[in-house]
Amino acid sequence: MKAVRLPDGKSFALQGAVWSANYPLSRLDETIELYSRLKLRRGGRYRQHYADTLEALKKLKKEMDA
Repeated sequence: MKAVRLPDGKSFALQGAVWSANYPLSRLDETIELYSRLKLRRGGRYRQHYADTLEALKKLKKEMDA
């Protein structure tokens, strides 16, 4: 999974092997929180499904904060 800032400067994309979605940058923190909760859902049972996405989102956040 990759999270990339889009050329418009106002959006980011989550890009996976099977799907992709665009979101406003103003929702990056909210999206990180969502995937954090999903990763921990049911005692971490679904961790493997969300770990890569969460890592990609956090990496994008770090790049943007630099």
